[in-house]
Amino acid sequence: MEIGEHIRSLREESEISQTEFAKYTHINNSVLSRIEAGKCAFKDQEIKDNR
Repeated sequence: MEIGEHIRSLREESEISQTEFAKYTHINNSVLSRIEAGKCAFKDQEIKDNR
């Protein structure tokens, strides 16, 4: 399982919409969508910097 698929799976299990998750993580919704689809790479540091 790719990281984007894992993020989507965890988000859906938590019943959180993409929009809600994007706001919580301070990531643009369209970027989150691309991450979940495996079309956009990201680094752990990018998420840490967005806290």
